[in-house]
Amino acid sequence: MLGDFKRFYRAMRLKAAEGNMNAEIESIPVPIPQSSSQVVEELKKAFNGSFDFKIMTFGNNTVIMAFIDGIVDKLLISKSVIEPINAITKEMETDESKKKIAFVGTKFTSMSVNTELTDFNECINSILSGGTLIFVDGDTTALYLNLQKFEKRAVEESDSEAITRGSREGFTEVLSVNVTMIRRIIKDSSLVFENMTIGRQTKTNVAICYMKGVANQEIVDEVRKRLKNIKTEAILESGYIEELIADAPFSPFPTVFNSERPDTAAGKLLEGRVAIICDGTPIVLTVPNLFVDYLQFGEDYNNRWLYSVIIRPIRLIAFGASTMAPAYYVAIICFHQDIVPFKLLVTLTNSLQGVALPPLIEMLVLTILFEIIKESGLRMSRALGQSVSIVGGLIVGEAAVQAGIFSAPAVVVIAATSISAFIISKLDATVLIMRVSLMLAANIIGILGIVLVSIAFFIYVCSLKSFGVPYLSPITPLCGKDMKDTFIRMPLWTMLQKPETITRRYAQKDP
Repeated sequence: MLGDFKRFYRAMRLKAAEGNMNAEIESIPVPIPQSSSQVVEELKKAFNGSFDFKIMTFGNNTVIMAFIDGIVDKLLISKSVIEPINAITKEMETDESKKKIAFVGTKFTSMSVNTELTDFNECINSILSGGTLIFVDGDTTALYLNLQKFEKRAVEESDSEAITRGSREGFTEVLSVNVTMIRRIIKDSSLVFENMTIGRQTKTNVAICYMKGVANQEIVDEVRKRLKNIKTEAILESGYIEELIADAPFSPFPTVFNSERPDTAAGKLLEGRVAIICDGTPIVLTVPNLFVDYLQFGEDYNNRWLYSVIIRPIRLIAFGASTMAPAYYVAIICFHQDIVPFKLLVTLTNSLQGVALPPLIEMLVLTILFEIIKESGLRMSRALGQSVSIVGGLIVGEAAVQAGIFSAPAVVVIAATSISAFIISKLDATVLIMRVSLMLAANIIGILGIVLVSIAFFIYVCSLKSFGVPYLSPITPLCGKDMKDTFIRMPLWTMLQKPETITRRYAQKDP
C-alpha cells in the first residue's frame, strides 16, 4: 500500500515537472520567419490542418492574412481589411521601400487594435483568441487586428440567486461584458482590473478586480501570487480556480465566495474584497470569504433594515435545523425518550410500529433518497423537474410510509431539513457532511455526541482562514464595529465605515 502511494506520488511529481517544462518551452520567444512561404508552412503545421483555420494570400504571397473562421467578424474583414490589402499590394509591387509591416499598419488606423508582434508563439495565441494576423514577406513582424465576434448569451436574470427587489441582471460568459457591468455600478477610477492568462491549453483569460486604496494590498498580492502559481492544462470554469486557490481544499466549508450577480460582487468590492472574473462562466469569485457572508443577501440592503433583523436569524435557524434536526431525532428515539412530552411520545411510538429499519439507517436512507430527488429535479428540464420533485417528494414518500418502510415523523424531519437547506443553498455540501456526522454521533451516545461533534466543528471553523482573514470574523476575533452587519443588519446610516475585519485589522498574509 505504501509502495503504491510512493509510486503514485512520484508519477504525479514527474507529470507536474513535465508540465512546467512544457510551459517553459512555450514561453521561449520564437522569431517570425522572413519568408512568406515559410510563414504559411509554419502556420499550417501549428494548426494541424484544421478546417476552420484560414490563410489568405495577396499579390505574389507578398501579404498573408491568417484567422480562425467563426470567431472573427468576416463582414468587417471583407470590407475593412481585404480591400485595403489589395490596394497595398499594388503599391508594394511598384515601390519596394513600402514592403514593410509598418506601412501596412498605417492603412488600419481606424481599427480598434493594431499591434505589432515579433514572437511567433504569441501570434499563434493571438489567432486562437480571435485575432486576425497580417504578415508581410521579408518582415519579421506581424500585425494584430482585433476583429473578434463571438456568439454570446444576452444579459439575463440569475436563476440561482433570485430576489424580489433589486437588479435583475446577472453575469454572462463573456469577460468583457462582466467587467463592463461592474464598471457601470462602480464609477470610480480606483477600481482596478488586472488581466492574466491561465491554462496551458485553454489559455483562459482571468481578471483580478479590486478597489485600490480600499482592498488590503497584502490580500491583493496573495491572490495574484496564487493565480500565477496555478500550473494546469485547462481552466473551463471558475470552479477550477476556486479549488486551486482555496486555503483549505479539503475543508467542507468553502473559503472562496461565488456569485452570479453584479450588484453582489460590486458590494463586496466596496467592502475591500478582491473579485476574480473568469472568461467563459457567469460565476464570479470573491475573497476573503467569511461564514456570515452566507447569511447575507443583496435583497437585505434593498429592503428596510427591519426585514433583515427578522430574516437573518431565520436563516441561521434554518442552517441549524438542516444540520441538527435529523441527529436530534435519532438521539431522542434511541436514548432520550423521557424528554419528549407524553402525548407526543405516544404519537411517535404508534408511528414507529411496523417500521423495520432502525432510526439511523432510516434517516440515512431518507437523506440519500431526497438528495437523489433533488439531483434529478436539477438535471432534468424545468418542466419535468417540478413533476419529478412532486412525484418523488409526495407520492413516493407517502407510499413508503404506508408500506411501513419509513415512519411518518422521519419523513417530516427529513423534508423539513431539506427545505431549510435551500435557504442557504451555497452550503449544500457543508450541510450534508455536518448532518451525517451529527447523526452518526447521535446514534452512539445521543445528545452528548451531538454536543461534542458540534464543538469539534466550531473549533475547526475557528481555525480556518480565508486569505489571512479568520473565517468566523467578526464574531471571533470579535470586532464590535463590524457586528452591525452579521446576524442582523443595522440601519445603513450606522454603517458608514468600511468593514475593519477585511480592510485593516485582521488581514495578513499567510506564511
